[in-house]
Order: sequence, then C-alpha cells, then structure tokens
Amino acid sequence: MRLRSAVLFSFCAVVRSPLCAEDHAATVSVEPAMCVAKPGEVKPAGWLLDRARAARDGFTGHMEEVDRHFRLAWTTNCMRRGRQLTWMDAHRGSWSAEGGAYWLDGLVKLACQLDDAGLKALAERRLQPVLDNVGTNTVGFLWWYDRNRPADVEEVFSQALWRVWTAGVSERALSAWWAATGDPRARRVLRDVFSFEELGRRCGGYVPSLL
Repeated sequence: MRLRSAVLFSFCAVVRSPLCAEDHAATVSVEPAMCVAKPGEVKPAGWLLDRARAARDGFTGHMEEVDRHFRLAWTTNCMRRGRQLTWMDAHRGSWSAEGGAYWLDGLVKLACQLDDAGLKALAERRLQPVLDNVGTNTVGFLWWYDRNRPADVEEVFSQALWRVWTAGVSERALSAWWAATGDPRARRVLRDVFSFEELGRRCGGYVPSLL
C-alpha cells in the first residue's frame, strides 16, 4: 500500500505541479495538462528513501574520493583537448567529461530529493567552474574552446559529434540545478551555450525550449 501510494503521489505531483503554471506562463497561452516535476518536489519514502540515503553515503556522495577522474571532472585542472577528450585516450579522457557530467546530474538531483545541505554544497562547488567559465564565446560547455576560432569549432564537432555529446550531458546537471534552485547563473550558462547557432545547425536544430 505504501508503494502504491508513493507512485500515485509521484504521478499526481508531475501532473499538477503547483509550479507548472508559473514556469510556463510566459511561453504558452494555456496551462499545460502535464509538466515535469522539479528536482525535490517529489520526496522519496520507504525503501526508496533508504536507497537514496545509501547513494548519499556511497558512491554518489563520495565520487571525488573514489576515482581521480571524477575528482578532476569539470574543473580548471581538467581542460582536455583533442584525443585526450575521447574514449580512445589511454588515460580515459572522456571519463572525466562524460562520466563526470552524469555524476553531477545525479548528484544535483539526489541532493534535492533528500534536501541535504551537504550534498547541495558539494553540487554547487562542483558546478562552480562551469558557472564561472562558460560564456558567450565558448563552444558548448567546453569553456576552454573558443567559438570564434574555426579550428576550435571544427575540433569540437569532429568525430561524429562525440565531444558535443560528452559535453552536452552537462546540460542535464545545469538544468536540474536551475530548476531546483532558481540560480540565475545556471540559466545564464544555458543561454550562452545554446545561443551558439552552429550548435543548433550541426545538431539538427536542437535548442531547449525551456530557456
């Protein structure tokens, strides 16, 4: 019964989130029938809460201590280029970029689900380099590439857009952080990233409507 109630509660929270009308008021003329619940709106209970706490006390809350690639992920000490930013790199170059971005996405959402001050502080600290360095001249979330330099642009978009995908996973973490906290820096970063017209042209015109 508890599980059925939790599922029903989660569904209702998604269908009729009290924040939906406010979020969409500027972009649609009618209130949507459904919208995505923001991180932390639906709280885990029972065995789900147990698993969330286990993740907090386990890998998700301590990846910096488990693997040096995650300790370096999306920091100013890990601005890799070329082959070093692919899975072909002998030193697992994309482990920090793609793997780190997936971790940050989960970290942000877990912190909000548990409303855990320690996890939130960790998430903000790890997102800080992205929030500080991504700007109107960067290519995607790879702030060390300059969109005004053709060689940089071609390098990022080479290898079947692999580097775009690797960096693009960061959008999930930044979007979750913005949705949960309203941090204007996160929205600014997302706007700067997706203002790059070449990104939309080469990736099939994808530009998130949420911005």
